[in-house]
Amino acid sequence: MVGKKNKFSILKNAFHRNEGGQAMIEYIVVAGVMVLVMFTPHAITNNLSPAEYIAQAVRSFFRGYSFLVSVF
Repeated sequence: MVGKKNKFSILKNAFHRNEGGQAMIEYIVVAGVMVLVMFTPHAITNNLSPAEYIAQAVRSFFRGYSFLVSVF
């Protein structure tokens, strides 16, 4: 019985082969949307892209942190 294949096992294997390709397309679409969102300027972030806004916030934080460390 182990080696015997029926029509359901053949269909099951066909569906599993196609699932891997679908996941890859989903990852590409999600990654593309994330890149588009991260590098498009928005009014919420003062017409900066979110990536620039985050970089500016990190730069400002470390500027203040380095000043504090130099004082003490």
